[in-house]
Amino acid sequence: MGAGIGGLAAAAALARREIPYTLVEALPRPTAVATSILLQNNTVRVLGELGLGGQLSAVGRRVTGTSIRSLSGRILASVGPAAARARRGPRVTPAACPSRAPS
Repeated sequence: MGAGIGGLAAAAALARREIPYTLVEALPRPTAVATSILLQNNTVRVLGELGLGGQLSAVGRRVTGTSIRSLSGRILASVGPAAARARRGPRVTPAACPSRAPS
């Protein structure tokens, strides 16, 4: 399986059940890049069930809104927490956004 977020989560679940697995990474070695990923609510819940909630909390932050911007940076559309609740109901919880900067 791949070494992306899905493959690593699957590997953690298999390891908990002592099922053998092999991770395959496309890159020859790990690299540090300035990036972040948005993990949706179900992903955050599953990672917590796999025992990774504390680690996720250490490197992530809750996302309470989002915006779409043009190449020049002008905001084209945005959604804050109130709008999200109005669209999906009061049970919507913010997603997490872990980030890693180059070392």
